[in-house]
Amino acid sequence: MDCTPAGDLILVHRTQHLMLRIPCPASLGDLGQAVEDALRSFAKERTLLKRQWQPVNWHWTDSTVPLRRL
Repeated sequence: MDCTPAGDLILVHRTQHLMLRIPCPASLGDLGQAVEDALRSFAKERTLLKRQWQPVNWHWTDSTVPLRRL
């Protein structure tokens, strides 16, 4: 979708409304592997977070983190 000012990639899962930030490796030749590794772990981490946090009105929130509105 985009990248951060630091050069990290931002991937967006449109149907699940999730964003994934992937740190850019030092060598662009390793970029493909970095993206593959991030996507491979994405499903596992998402499932763990859904089990850890309870949904509120179909939103999974972390009550320990202060809410920031833009």
